[in-house]
Amino acid sequence: MTDRLAFDEAIEVERRADKGSRSVRLSLLRRAGRLDELRVLAENDAEARKQLDRALIDHGSTSDIVDLARNPTKREVHPAAVDRLAKRRELDSLRMLAAEGDSLALLRAAELLVSDSRFTDAVDLLRAHDTERCHVHTLVHALVLDGRATEAIDELRQFKPALIDLLVHLRRSDEVRALADSSTSTTAPRIVNNARIAMAWVLHDENRTDEAIALLQQSAELPDPYGHRSVALAELLADAGHVDEALTELRRIDVEFPEEAERRNNAIAARILVRAGRRDELRQLADEGSAVANHELGKLLRDDGQIDEAARRFVASAKGGEYVALVDLAVMVIDHESLAGYQGLLEDYVKGAPWIGFDLRAAVAKKLAEQDRVDDLRRASKAGKRFADQFLAALLAFHHTPEMLARDAVSGDGPSLQALRLLAATGFLAHAGELRRFGLTPRGDIALDTNGTKAATPTLIRTPRREELILLADLAL
Repeated sequence: MTDRLAFDEAIEVERRADKGSRSVRLSLLRRAGRLDELRVLAENDAEARKQLDRALIDHGSTSDIVDLARNPTKREVHPAAVDRLAKRRELDSLRMLAAEGDSLALLRAAELLVSDSRFTDAVDLLRAHDTERCHVHTLVHALVLDGRATEAIDELRQFKPALIDLLVHLRRSDEVRALADSSTSTTAPRIVNNARIAMAWVLHDENRTDEAIALLQQSAELPDPYGHRSVALAELLADAGHVDEALTELRRIDVEFPEEAERRNNAIAARILVRAGRRDELRQLADEGSAVANHELGKLLRDDGQIDEAARRFVASAKGGEYVALVDLAVMVIDHESLAGYQGLLEDYVKGAPWIGFDLRAAVAKKLAEQDRVDDLRRASKAGKRFADQFLAALLAFHHTPEMLARDAVSGDGPSLQALRLLAATGFLAHAGELRRFGLTPRGDIALDTNGTKAATPTLIRTPRREELILLADLAL
């Protein structure tokens, strides 16, 4: 982030500029936390009042933020104010707002208590203030973590779909079966349908797939408005080797939202065809416009060395909304100079990443890490590619000893220092607290006091797996 001196210089430039730059100046004042100046301007300027509210959330005192959260005329900033209190872990303030009827503050307070393993306190807080059970799922989560499964089930009696999921999670198969066997005169037919789908997967997990298939096939009289039963039946049939029957089931589109169901079913059909090795049918489905089929076919073509055709299939998949295909395309571009022409297309998607729901650069870096491609991540890191450092650090933490990482870190290697910090932050490194407080000595040891007169060689408490380091790097983004 720009430092205070740079903000001051920028503000002075904008102060001397014409009136058209007023909004820029207000934004700079907000980012710099210049609350007093914003308060003066806000007396006669609506835009300044908005920027002041945002500045108070970012830089104000706890009482400033609580006042914003309470103010009925400031509802547009209420969520941001409550979230800021949660990030600051202002539990008392959140409790106070919850007692005044603030539902979001109640939820954030309960989440903080759960994160601190104060499950009983979270339950008590929710039961005291959430009389309408708007946050019943958080309450149930806290009850389960508190070892009170029976109470959790009772809380969900009136929320049957969620109850079924909980019963499956708790392995309460008898109660799932009871709902599945319910008479539709006593239980809503859709609930019976959901219970039978859940029971079918329980039976499948017990290697009783034939019974699971029979249960769903015997449920045709039950309403299945979203086609979930047909999807489950198709997947079970495919797992049992009945691929043709599975594909026939997926062609049944008798639901409330047929277009969405067709896209979903075609995606499932594509993956079934891949597992069955039926490439001609997969190609036909791809040519008909299935985005997932194009993606799956592209991966097969890539593995066969048909790079150009694979790239075209990945592009077709992305245009159909399967944006994850761009990750495979981007990795192929790294591997094959002949595909450099696709770089512009990828950059266009990077610019539009907020609209497509994921950041392509992060996904590509993670893919490279999963493939253990240290050199490629090192090159991306040196080129300043965003997110490369995080995943390079994960691989370095896996491949190198902490002692080697520390020596490289004091020699100026940023990713090695990041790898050491990743090990410390996730509980793998001995003397992690001292590393955070005192840093490294010039020799690459962990300083144990402020002067570095006491030091220890960096060592592991336990050896991490590569997969968990990649996951931890991903969560840290």
